Amino acid sequence: MATESAAIQSALSISTKGNFKWHGKFEDLQEFINEQLQTQTKWSSPGGNSKLFENEAVKIRWYANTSSLTIKGIDCEQLKDKLRAIARTESDENDAISLIDKNNLDIGIHNEVERSIIIEGEDFSARKLNSSSQVIDLSTQPNQSLICSELVEKIKDLEMDFNIKISALTQEVSSIQNKRKAYANESLLHENRELKDENKSLLQKVANLSFIVSDLNTKLKESENEKQSLVTVLKLVNLDQSIHDQNSHGTWKTQCRSMNKDQHLSTRSQDSEVVTRNAVDVLSDTGGNETNIYDYDDDRSKVDDPSSIATSQRESQRSIADNESSNSRPANKSTKHQQKRHANGSKKSPDQLVEGIVKLVSQVREKSAHIKVAISALTIRKDGHLIQTKVNQTNNLLNSFCSDNNVDFINHTNIDLDCLNRGGLHLNRKGSTIMQRNYMDFLN
Repeated sequence: MATESAAIQSALSISTKGNFKWHGKFEDLQEFINEQLQTQTKWSSPGGNSKLFENEAVKIRWYANTSSLTIKGIDCEQLKDKLRAIARTESDENDAISLIDKNNLDIGIHNEVERSIIIEGEDFSARKLNSSSQVIDLSTQPNQSLICSELVEKIKDLEMDFNIKISALTQEVSSIQNKRKAYANESLLHENRELKDENKSLLQKVANLSFIVSDLNTKLKESENEKQSLVTVLKLVNLDQSIHDQNSHGTWKTQCRSMNKDQHLSTRSQDSEVVTRNAVDVLSDTGGNETNIYDYDDDRSKVDDPSSIATSQRESQRSIADNESSNSRPANKSTKHQQKRHANGSKKSPDQLVEGIVKLVSQVREKSAHIKVAISALTIRKDGHLIQTKVNQTNNLLNSFCSDNNVDFINHTNIDLDCLNRGGLHLNRKGSTIMQRNYMDFLN
């Protein structure tokens, strides 16, 4: 039984690539697999001149035409290890037998050669004496030299084949190593290129971030400068407001000496005080010059007696236009003789208003020819389209009169609707500031 099992196992072999081959019969393969798996196997014929055994742990397929034996499955490695051990044992035994046979053959050849030499040595003298009787019939004996030459040729052929195989394997190993080195070098070069590209990208991002930081710093500096400018503007506005508040709450104190004054002074009691907002700063007459006030109302005009007004207690300045006296603040003081004219004509037509103002100008020039006269334009209003049209017509007529009669005209075209208060009649803080600048520009 052991001999039969050994004979069956001898049919198993492993190729140079590590593949299993079965060179025996299918029945012997089935018995061999049953012995290895220790179970009775059932094989099928799926086609393709093959046999198949399959269970939960392993799948074995044998191709009869190529003698190939494939093993797959969960436990395939354990079965492969067993088959490798069996095939290696058989191969070692076959190699040992071949080696023994080869050695025995070499020993036999060597003995035959020695025996031939001895026989030839013993009979050499006899053959020398009688060569005819000493002739050896070589045809009846094996040709030992021919056998030796054939063995030498075979050994040389084997050596040549072995050297060729060694050379091929060496070349294959060298080619694999070169390919591996080339692949490694190519991988390193590719990785190096990727790192360089990534480095460039990071440098570009750093440069962009630097530009962004620089822009932000510039914007921050501009914001700081703008902040300082705004703070300065706020300080100037607050200063201007404080000055405006101080000047707009000035007090006019008027003292009446007699009860027989004109109608426009009769309502003021003796030693009474009148407080007027948005009044003009006092322009004092330091030289003790008198101040004359001319009031033109409808169809009458009168000049107050200069001696009836105390110039040391009443100091004032009124512009020629109707309602602009409550919105201006002169910035300097004059020591010259001053004459102020006021025209009250809110219900008159533009021609009537201009006619009254012309009369006032004539009165001023008749009284003092050396006095320089200026007329201020009417400001814009929001109390109706008709009123605004009337204001525009009056300003045009006044401007024409000033051009024709060598009279200065103070224009207020830079005052718009945003310069009016909520009521739309009087100027707000912005409008008052603009009007103040207009007067200052004229005085300068």
